[in-house]
This record gives sequence, structure tokens and C-alpha cells, in this order.
Amino acid sequence: MLNDYWNAEKQAKQTVLFPMPSMGGSGDRMAICWAVFGKAPDLSIGLAPPAQNTLFHACQSLDFNGQGTNDCANVAIFHTCKGSNNCRAQGGCGFVQIFNTGTAPSNCSSKLKAETMLEVRTFGGCNPFADGPYSAPSDNKCGSFGGCAVPISAYQLYPKSGHMQLFDFVQQSGGGWHAVEIDGAQIDFGKGMSVHAVAYKAYQEVMKHRGKTVPAEPAPSNTLRLVFPPST
Repeated sequence: MLNDYWNAEKQAKQTVLFPMPSMGGSGDRMAICWAVFGKAPDLSIGLAPPAQNTLFHACQSLDFNGQGTNDCANVAIFHTCKGSNNCRAQGGCGFVQIFNTGTAPSNCSSKLKAETMLEVRTFGGCNPFADGPYSAPSDNKCGSFGGCAVPISAYQLYPKSGHMQLFDFVQQSGGGWHAVEIDGAQIDFGKGMSVHAVAYKAYQEVMKHRGKTVPAEPAPSNTLRLVFPPST
């Protein structure tokens, strides 16, 4: 995000805002590493880029493709906040995001208006006082609409109540993915509810739309989900 922010060519094509929420979330996690290990992570090592044309997921047992063990989010897509969420279905949450703010009919490829991005990034990554419908965690139609940290902390709770629109994802001939709004498919969420529980309910509903059933929500098993505090 910082590379894009300081890149004049990218700024000329599409306004990139300073990723303050992402940096705040990164600082939280750096402090946790220091407290636990007595040293900070070596950020110079970097990560391998995510595989192309793959629909990744935000957290444990939310994989729409049923790939592998369906355990936790792929390390290559870990992010600390909505500003660093680059693609559909990869959003965690806790902060609710309006899914259709400023978008054009071209789904996720169109650029967002700068004033719209400023609006939805208010109050630490979202506008908690705006009307819905909102984007469900791990079911966001495109980048930045999914809320915050991935993987989702087991202790992340919703700060307000509302309802969320659900999407299915269809692979295109070129290998990419297209988000398709499921008509009439919405779920309610309430203040204080578990974010992962809401994400899993959304996951179940999308799989039901596909004619598939999934088991009950599993208990958190990934240590990162257990050790990371709620995103701020």
C-alpha cells in the first residue's frame, strides 16, 4: 500500500490514500511479536506472491473451493486492515463495510472515487454510522470491502448490528473470478456477535446456494487466530 501511495504513476491513474488503518494494525502485531519473542519480525524477508487465478479465503474453514485442509488463510494473503485487502473473498472484518459504495456496474475493476474512499475509511477503517447492506467477512465482492485483519482473531466481535449481502464467485474463462450477488440472500448480524461465526454463517449460505452442505462451525484451531487480539 505504501509503494502504491508513493507511486506517482499509480496515483495519476487512481487515487491511493495513505493506509493509516493498515499501519496501525501492523504496529499492533509488531508489538505482539516483540512481547512474545523479544524481537521484531524481519520484514526484509518478504513473502512469496499468492498463486494467480486462485480464490483465496480469509480464515479457518471458509474456503469456497474446499482446497487442501481448509484450515486457515494462506500466509501470502495475510493483511492487517481493509486498506491492504487486495481481492474479493479475502476480507476479514469486525469493522463493517458497505459493499456497493462508489462502485460502477463493472463489478470490481472500476476505480473508487477518492471522496468515497475517504468516507468509508473514517473511524479506523470504516464508517460505522452508515446504512447497509454490508459486506460479509470472507464473502466481500472485491478488494477493500472486506473489513480488516486476516486471519480473523477468535475474539473479534461486531461493534454494531445490521444485515449483509451475500455473493457467490464464478471463475471466468481467463482464470480470474467474478462476484455475483445472490438475489435475496442476506444475513443479519448483531452487536457483540463473533465475526468468525458471522463469516461462517455467510459461508454456509453461499454453499447452500451452490447446492452443497457444510458441517457446523469448527472451534478455532489455528494458533494465530488464538493469539492475535481483535483488530483495531
